Amino acid sequence: MENKISWRGKLLAITMLLSIMLTELSVLASVSPGDIYAIEVVLNKPGIEYNLLKLASTEGVRRVDYFYWSYSAYAYRSRYDSRLIVVVSEQGLKCANVRVSEDEPRVIMCIKAGNSTLKGLSEAVEKAQSSGAITWKVRKITLGEAIGYIFAKNIGGAEVKVFVGINSTKGILKIGLRIEGARKMGDELASNIRNKVEGLLRKIGIPQSKKLLNISVIRESLVRGEVTVTQERYIAIRIQIPLYEERETITAHVCNIVYKEKELNVSQLKPESLRKLGWEVRAEIKEGTIAFMARKTVGRASLTILGKGKGYEVGEMEDDEAYVLKDMLILAFRITGVDEIGDRIVAEFKQAVKSLGLDEKLVDKQYFNRVEILNIKLKPAYAVSEKDLKEALKVELEWLLKNGVIKGLSEKDIGSIISAIKLGYAGWNRRLVWFDGEWKPYSEVPGALVLRGTYSLPSELMISKPTAIEQPEKSLIDVLIKISTPLAVSVSIATAAATVSYVVAKKRVRIEE
Repeated sequence: MENKISWRGKLLAITMLLSIMLTELSVLASVSPGDIYAIEVVLNKPGIEYNLLKLASTEGVRRVDYFYWSYSAYAYRSRYDSRLIVVVSEQGLKCANVRVSEDEPRVIMCIKAGNSTLKGLSEAVEKAQSSGAITWKVRKITLGEAIGYIFAKNIGGAEVKVFVGINSTKGILKIGLRIEGARKMGDELASNIRNKVEGLLRKIGIPQSKKLLNISVIRESLVRGEVTVTQERYIAIRIQIPLYEERETITAHVCNIVYKEKELNVSQLKPESLRKLGWEVRAEIKEGTIAFMARKTVGRASLTILGKGKGYEVGEMEDDEAYVLKDMLILAFRITGVDEIGDRIVAEFKQAVKSLGLDEKLVDKQYFNRVEILNIKLKPAYAVSEKDLKEALKVELEWLLKNGVIKGLSEKDIGSIISAIKLGYAGWNRRLVWFDGEWKPYSEVPGALVLRGTYSLPSELMISKPTAIEQPEKSLIDVLIKISTPLAVSVSIATAAATVSYVVAKKRVRIEE
């Protein structure tokens, strides 16, 4: 292959690399950070009934947008401790993605907002509409600090939706695409759609998007039919300690490698061997896939290696837009705590790479870039014990029972639930469910659909750090949970191009923006 990477290759490499860089713990974790500070039970025991309409009409209760596996959800303050959030939702056990919305993009691209602002975007859209420069149907949506628009138009018999959103606080501009109504996406239709979308974005002041829009992106935006899974629905109750962000800017040295060669077999790599070298290792290896994280302290330096790889079989298309790829491994090396990279640190990385079963020449001092990283830690806003969380759940279950929201739940059931549940038993994988005569975490049920990766916490779940840890946060009732569809592909090209180097085995190739 020539010393050139096609759009699809760039898209795949950048997407995988950023998933490692920006969400370090998502390599292995299968929970949300919020789950660690919550408990949740699904009342799927036979004989238990529920009526959420009675809850919806209760004062102080409001409907919220909960995790993507819930059909509906309501939130209110705990009667036991007003600092805690209670979320009552409707869930299933077989299918997680139950809300495939027509207003969800199939592909999302993220770029730096640059000079784009909320006001500027609004003015540009209004001007384009009033002047007749655009003939798309336009709908405005607002989510907290973010503002967005959905543009819809029929192009060649296909219903095309373009999503444009900007978050000035984070300096991010998002562009999403969703295409329906076309059986297949031929070159002519794809080119027509691309040209129309480029024209739209140019007229509303986003000319830089032209670099992102490619025939492959247009094809990936086509909805080819969603599978609807019929499943029983159950009521679930969650008690949540709200979280706040602790931010710290740190200096780090980073090196990110895209490794590929014909002989590479990611399933044969040996991350566990790093333990013998003094590394703390977490790894998950399955046929054709690998994900691992290794950490080690050397003097004042904290060293981290993140790895994620998979075997791919991507065929070439006639327009040569696809990237033929057998196996690919992404390695991310990070150093914090020191101003300069010493030879000992480089030697530690080289030794680790060799122990993995790779060429130690993959990593070298010259490949590292010095960057400033905003380190965000999520911490509980209040000190609430597991005992108090359990008591809060008991109080809420009794209240829901007393007010007719649930029926068929006995005092013995409540006692068994409280006895079985533990701090961190929350979220899709670890929520408490009824199976084979006992209450246990869902992930321990034979045949359970266990989710991999993390589901992020949006700003709506965060609160400002309390001035007094004992005092309730008055705005808790406004805490909502909004989770984006896992089908979206997020690509932060501008950030990646500015901060990281890419090294491809046997060919060092810089991926251009």
